Amino acid sequence: RRYEHSAKRMMDLFLDLRPAGERNPRGEEDLSLEILLALQKYLIAKRIPFCSSGGGSVFLDSASGEDAFRRFYESTIFLRFAETAPFAETVRMMRSGNAGRGFPVVITHRVDYATIELLEEGGVMLFNSSGKADDELALVRRFGEAAGRKGIFFRDISSADAIAEALR
Repeated sequence: RRYEHSAKRMMDLFLDLRPAGERNPRGEEDLSLEILLALQKYLIAKRIPFCSSGGGSVFLDSASGEDAFRRFYESTIFLRFAETAPFAETVRMMRSGNAGRGFPVVITHRVDYATIELLEEGGVMLFNSSGKADDELALVRRFGEAAGRKGIFFRDISSADAIAEALR
């Protein structure tokens, strides 16, 4: 809905590829990928232009079509969450290039206030909270509140079942 009211005519999807937490790293990584894939599939079906990237590389754009989506989906088994650069810096770099033309959507699993600063002009943050302990979830809630105060549309997604609900 935020996209529909923006002046931008496409979406830029940014996946945070920094390592996941120690409690359930594989689960966190898998859910982040599921969020990205669900969003890509939805945007392709609705014919909404997008560009998706992570770790400074473009993964897929809507002009590539269904076949490219299928190839990207199959290649995600090789995608590594090993980015060491600060996520906000990576997104800033991508936004200054071709991947910066659209309405920004960030998919992250890290509480990082630099990401809020990055989206202060508007955007969406889809936060993957799977595998977080209660004390970490309290931090996520405060982080979401801070994002909301800056006008960022924040959704906390804790499971694959919650993706469709969060994307409404």
